Amino acid sequence: LLEKNKEINLISGTTEKNSRERHIIDSAQIIDFIDKNDDLCTDIGSGSGLPGI
Repeated sequence: LLEKNKEINLISGTTEKNSRERHIIDSAQIIDFIDKNDDLCTDIGSGSGLPGI
């Protein structure tokens, strides 16, 4: 994420130093609410796309 951000500005420069907590951990919180045995999962609007990734 940080490497590619230099090329195409994926996240704000002000959040780069805490990108793990701000973007990755924050996005992963939903995992407890997903049925992992289900074959279908829908992304209903992830904004910048991190939860979808």
